[in-house]
Amino acid sequence: MDDQPVQGGGWFAYAPKGMPDDFENPPVRDVYLRADEYGGPYWSTDGALGPDYEDVHHDLGISRSLHDDVTAWNDAALAPNADADAIFARQQDLLRRLTEEVRAGIEVPAPRSAPPLRVALLDHDFAAEALPEPLAFEVLAWRADAPKYAYATGDNDAEIWAWQDLGAALAARVGAVLGDDYAVRPF
Repeated sequence: MDDQPVQGGGWFAYAPKGMPDDFENPPVRDVYLRADEYGGPYWSTDGALGPDYEDVHHDLGISRSLHDDVTAWNDAALAPNADADAIFARQQDLLRRLTEEVRAGIEVPAPRSAPPLRVALLDHDFAAEALPEPLAFEVLAWRADAPKYAYATGDNDAEIWAWQDLGAALAARVGAVLGDDYAVRPF
């Protein structure tokens, strides 16, 4: 047999004939900044782009200087007692610079003059926002189930995860209705 085994972690398999050696990620279509300890500050609709300069430069085409400034912003945003207004203002400045430096065809959100109102489905009274009735009832029903899922017993993990997933989906739907002035999360 002329195939070479692919080894790793105590198992191996033969690679299919014609399998490419190097995987190339699909091109990045959009990028936004989000402070994250693990995924890094660069995100797209497909997920985290990672914190590594070489990878981000390859994907976006940004300068080392901008990358260093974005990394410093990410670290400052994650620091305890970070000044939220200063972090927001710095993020908007970095979005302006990112817009100027990314490759053609990559969308960057426009800088905002004020941060979105952060609301949680579990806590917020949405009466002032006048959600459409079916969606408002779904949110109320989801909230009513919260006491059932407040504590994991080991026997109800799947139900808790399903309830959390439903909350995330509802948060996305509520956010779409309310618009960019709101950042909606389940909890």
